Amino acid sequence: MRNFFKLIQIKRSNKYQSIHLLLPLFTVLTFFGPGFQSISIIACLWFPVAIYYSRNLSSWWGYIPFYFVNSIGTTLAFLGIWNKGNSNWSLRTFGYSILLGLSMNCISLVSLILDRFAQMFFRGWAKFMVFPCAWTALWNIFISVPFFGDLTNYAFIFFGFDEVMQFASFAGLGGINFILSWHGPVGVYIYKKWIHKKILLARDLESLNINKARKENRRPLSNPMLIYLLVLYITIGYGSFRISTSYIPFYQQNIETFAKPEFTKVGCVFKAENQTISHYIEKTRDLASVGTKFILWSEQLITVDHTELVDLTQSLVNISLSYNVYIGFTYLDKTDEKKRYSKLVVFSSNGELLINYAKTHLFPFTNDDNIISGSGILQAEMTPDFGIISGAIGFDYDFPRLIHQASIKNVNFMLDTSSTSTIENGFTLFRCNHLGISGVWNSYGMPYAAVQTLQDITITFQIPINKRVKTVYGIFGETWGWICVALPRIN
Repeated sequence: MRNFFKLIQIKRSNKYQSIHLLLPLFTVLTFFGPGFQSISIIACLWFPVAIYYSRNLSSWWGYIPFYFVNSIGTTLAFLGIWNKGNSNWSLRTFGYSILLGLSMNCISLVSLILDRFAQMFFRGWAKFMVFPCAWTALWNIFISVPFFGDLTNYAFIFFGFDEVMQFASFAGLGGINFILSWHGPVGVYIYKKWIHKKILLARDLESLNINKARKENRRPLSNPMLIYLLVLYITIGYGSFRISTSYIPFYQQNIETFAKPEFTKVGCVFKAENQTISHYIEKTRDLASVGTKFILWSEQLITVDHTELVDLTQSLVNISLSYNVYIGFTYLDKTDEKKRYSKLVVFSSNGELLINYAKTHLFPFTNDDNIISGSGILQAEMTPDFGIISGAIGFDYDFPRLIHQASIKNVNFMLDTSSTSTIENGFTLFRCNHLGISGVWNSYGMPYAAVQTLQDITITFQIPINKRVKTVYGIFGETWGWICVALPRIN
């Protein structure tokens, strides 16, 4: 054991003390990371800079300030996650954000330490693959535990880069995390083997050390960068091809051959402060009267006891029968004094109960703490108008293992989901988000319509109804992330 610690001891050198000047930069890079003000190009820069810092530390103690400056940036990036009424800087929400920052950066810290060990003990490709494999595997574990799920996942910095996000249909968020983190060790390689060498080469020329300069000049920029660029090219090419052929067959055809001739109207009812149940019933009736085919309420719209639930259900069934409309309504169920559930209930256009779902994953450190978790089983039913429909509630969609059931059950139309889930599982999503983004997204994560929505409004969208798209992820789920656990063993 003593020999092991002697082996891993880092030699101290004044040459590397200046590396700590990078520490303030990490706060900036994590602040613009996967939080609420993400700038993807800045977030991507974190990986090569962090790996360069880690590999050049003069002491293992250097990881401590690194961990905390990264946690500060992450804390500030997610400070608004518990924001209600501009409460960002309340002591309670600030403490929750600190806990989130510390938790997330455990993944960064462990991945970098494993990468440092890889540089000491491994040769060849293992030196490049340990970090992305460790990063991907740890995030895969993180999203599997019942706490934050994929809410804070680094892969989301690619939102808006549709070609890259399409890779989720093949390997899920784990695949995107792998591609993202792989560029870190490759970036360090480019700097050390090419840019840094060029700087030294220029110095050699200035000192007339011509023989050494010629020798350095003959060393090519080789495999790691070229292979990574090839993989990145294939990834983007896969996404581009998938988008360009989403509705049109491989070769060009007239729009009449693939466009849907009919559109379906769907609508949302949003929460309003201090309103009664009858208010939402009338809002629902108003939407139904103008030909809306599916009406969805935003999450936990009202709180009801047993008597109120019976009256509410009967009123909505009457609307379904009168206007031939599907209705998905949400409420906090207090029919049992000792147990509360956050519910999503869906009735068909002929008044039949299709879905009676209780929220499974409850958002941490909120009023959800007083709610009982549901069974964690998605309910799916075939309908003549929308195909197989299913739904979950809010935070449930940050847990891929739960939403992957939609692929197993061949769900075509999903209620209240996230756009990444649509890419992974190939369904159309319909989301009504109180104080958020509402709309309809297709099977490729691209919006038919998406708008910012506030309180006490109703809104409708005209959309085509398309069939579910089969995906590789739909078959294998998060297998990519678990495979990454074994890859560092390959040398």
